[in-house]
Amino acid sequence: MKNAIQFTKTLFLTLLIITYSCSKDDDPIVINLQNLEVTIDENPTVGQVIGTIESDNNASLIFSITSQTPNGALEINENTGELTVADATLFDFETNPTITATIAADKAQNTATVTISVNNTNELSVQDYTTTVDENPVNGQSLGTVQASGDATLSFSIASQTPAGALSVNASTGELTVADATLFDYETNPTITASIAVSNSGGSENGTVTINLNDVDNIGALLSTSLTNYNAAASGEWVIITETEYDNLASNLSSITRAGTTVSEYSIPYSSAISNLNGSITVSNSTTNLIPINGYLIAFKYKVWNTTNASGVKVKLSNSANNSGFSDIGSSLPTHSGNFEDVFFVLKGNNTPVASNSYLGFFQSTSTLLLFNPSTTNGSYYWGSSDASTLNGQNNGKKVFYQGLSTTQAQW
Repeated sequence: MKNAIQFTKTLFLTLLIITYSCSKDDDPIVINLQNLEVTIDENPTVGQVIGTIESDNNASLIFSITSQTPNGALEINENTGELTVADATLFDFETNPTITATIAADKAQNTATVTISVNNTNELSVQDYTTTVDENPVNGQSLGTVQASGDATLSFSIASQTPAGALSVNASTGELTVADATLFDYETNPTITASIAVSNSGGSENGTVTINLNDVDNIGALLSTSLTNYNAAASGEWVIITETEYDNLASNLSSITRAGTTVSEYSIPYSSAISNLNGSITVSNSTTNLIPINGYLIAFKYKVWNTTNASGVKVKLSNSANNSGFSDIGSSLPTHSGNFEDVFFVLKGNNTPVASNSYLGFFQSTSTLLLFNPSTTNGSYYWGSSDASTLNGQNNGKKVFYQGLSTTQAQW
């Protein structure tokens, strides 16, 4: 009997243990998601990792975004809970300093809150600037404006420029202007460059400025009264100009050299004409004032005797000697008149430089056209009958009043 009672107690205890054990195994697993708070700089890249939603259990979960502000900012990996940037443009401190989201998981009893604080960064941006303008502008002429954007007030300055001193920039607006118009010369500076520094409270960025110059006819730009005739002329034609225009060419074109006579020689008062030589003649002063190698003859002047409608007059060059090897340069001079006065001419479109140092000569088509300076003790001129290339005659102590302008830079 005692054995039966003991067996019953043991059986009851065993059933009680089994029942309790089964009850524990059937209890539900409670999974909690953890909130995520991070701070990142604005303007990230798409796909950049923000962080990962964690739980207090190692069970496999399926994650999803139930809401986010602003919409579309984030993506989540449903298997790992990793959050990444979906739309980088929304990570902008000025519009969205804080980005939030609510994350759910299939087995979690709660949702996780994501809070992303966006740092403000220096967003300074400068655009490179390129433009094309004609050479020979005026000081102060506007060349355009450097475009830049960024936080706070922007300040513009020139970090460097080539050539130095060519440009100015408005410190507040970024407008570029001509500082030294003489540097805007196609022949010497076909391209002008600068580095413009733009700064704000957060830092500084540089932009590159490139100004390409158009090659224009500098001779035409210095003419006024004679400009219409000059524009209408063909290349290789001589055009009558004024004394003021001749002086403008001499003063404003680059690398000017005077040939035939010096300024002082030409300035001596004239007194008489060449009258002892009959008919037309070709003359050339004995002088060291030559057209330099690679020079272009561009203008000519001489003192004329009392003559009306002189025609067939020619300017001549020799690259070998001042008494031989002469040939025409350009067309005959246009018909002109004068009464003991200077006459002035410009040569249109001379694109052929001399191959060596060259001598300037002159052919007169009448016997009473040229004037000479009879008081020069260290000078002389050579002469040849008619339109000659070789000048066999020589008169000492005199120089003929003529002069040419040449330049080693083709400025037209």
